[in-house]
Amino acid sequence: MDGARAVFARLAAVTGGVLLPFDADAPDRVRALLEAIAVYAVGGLKLLAERQRALPAARLLLDQLRP
Repeated sequence: MDGARAVFARLAAVTGGVLLPFDADAPDRVRALLEAIAVYAVGGLKLLAERQRALPAARLLLDQLRP
C-alpha cells in the first residue's frame, strides 16, 4: 500500500468513513454519492431508504449511516 493510500485508509478507519478507489469511474461514483447525500439532506434516512432502488449509491450511504 502506498503512503497516501495508507493515510487515507487510516483516516477512514478512525473517522468511520469510507475509502473508495480513485480511478476512471471515480467521478461517476462521486456524482452518485452526492445525489444520495442530497436525498438524505432533504428527507433523512426514511427518504434515502425509499429511494435506494432508484439510487444505487443510497445503499452505500445507508450502510455507513446505520449503526
